[in-house]
Amino acid sequence: MGEITGRYRRRAETVERLLASTSSIPPETMEKYRTPDAFGPGIEVFGPEVPVPAGATPQERLLGLIGRWP
Repeated sequence: MGEITGRYRRRAETVERLLASTSSIPPETMEKYRTPDAFGPGIEVFGPEVPVPAGATPQERLLGLIGRWP
């Protein structure tokens, strides 16, 4: 039983480490994608960052980060 628990704990730690490394988008990357025509002529994917309330959910914070009103 201990082996199974240890295996799941290691998997959980691996997933946690991977999520932590991907949960932050570097500012220079966001600026690049906010640049008009970054994805082609006339295509703008991300707008300017939109402020969100202090108690915003992770989804609302992400939407604000990419320029969408939550």
